[in-house]
Amino acid sequence: DERITENNSRYFVLSVSADKIQVFFFEATLRWEYKFVKQALEKDPTIAFTGAVKTNVDRVYAQGRSSGDVAANGFPAGREALKKYDCVILGDVGPDDFLPGQIEGLRAYASEDGGGVLFLGGRKAFGSGGLKGSAIEEALPVVLDGEGRVFEGAVPVRLTSEGREHPAFRGLGAYFDDPAKQAALRIETCFTVKGIKPGAQLLARGEGPGGE
Repeated sequence: DERITENNSRYFVLSVSADKIQVFFFEATLRWEYKFVKQALEKDPTIAFTGAVKTNVDRVYAQGRSSGDVAANGFPAGREALKKYDCVILGDVGPDDFLPGQIEGLRAYASEDGGGVLFLGGRKAFGSGGLKGSAIEEALPVVLDGEGRVFEGAVPVRLTSEGREHPAFRGLGAYFDDPAKQAALRIETCFTVKGIKPGAQLLARGEGPGGE
């Protein structure tokens, strides 16, 4: 017995996109990180994964369908090729793993084109003679040490106050506070940096001997 029926419907615009998030993973060191990140990303139906792993100085193992031009080293050939990806993941890479112009193209991709860069470096990147002073360092939120200082063993990880509020760690504070669960969150290798850059957020910290 409703007397006013004009307000029983509502019109709205719905945009349906079939485009997937394009992710490119470049790894220059054979290690487990590539395998497990790849498995995790491929479980998400909204992500299209492309990867390239340098297995030798002149050999590259590629996976997935490339969204742009790829150079001989397996990395997108230039800035325009990088722009076809939404996110680039860098593994343990060094300056020698890139061809001329690729590092500068990556810097412009991150700082000017709005591309996302996730950095999962290791000894080659953080150690002595690594990426310190390169254009890639300009795209990172931290100032690299360059001295190759590393803590190995069971390095505990502590959340900062910003980390507790950040979506990346939301709801996980209890795991970091519980000594029994903290053991499962420790990392085996921790490289030092000189500090974070203006505008960057420090979400978690690995504590070396003496709290360093």
